[in-house]
Amino acid sequence: IYLPWIQRRRLAFAKHRHVISGILQHAQMQALGHLLNDDGTPNENVIRKLFYKIDNDDNHDLSRAELHALIIGINFEELDFDKNDAVDKIMDDFDTSGNDTIDEGEFVEGMKIWLNEAKRKVQASGAYTNKFINDYHERTREEHDQLAVSDEEVEPVENPGRMIVK
Repeated sequence: IYLPWIQRRRLAFAKHRHVISGILQHAQMQALGHLLNDDGTPNENVIRKLFYKIDNDDNHDLSRAELHALIIGINFEELDFDKNDAVDKIMDDFDTSGNDTIDEGEFVEGMKIWLNEAKRKVQASGAYTNKFINDYHERTREEHDQLAVSDEEVEPVENPGRMIVK
């Protein structure tokens, strides 16, 4: 039995990972090439092309509005989440300078971190193929669905200090 606040945090984390996987899957479809090189390292040239494709106003920075448009364009129909919260979490992951925009270097580094995390999570499916992004997306969807179902079943513990496990 989980405490309700722990379950809510786990569900929020699962949603965040599913949003990441959805963005990677969308990036895979929109990219002008493979996101990974043959040796499994992130392809920086393709990631840069993707950055310029997302940068609608050509100012070499991604604003919150551009990220919001990206998330709306992906259409996460199976997932109910606050899109502004997703933008905030993406900004937290990518904006290392703290200027409330994501420049090209921050975008490339953030995407490399996300791609490497995805490779670690689904190594068995052949991490150097583009199929691993789809496998990662399916895995995060399953994790989210599993937590969403178990979230409905969680009953609060009245006095967690007195809980005894036998």
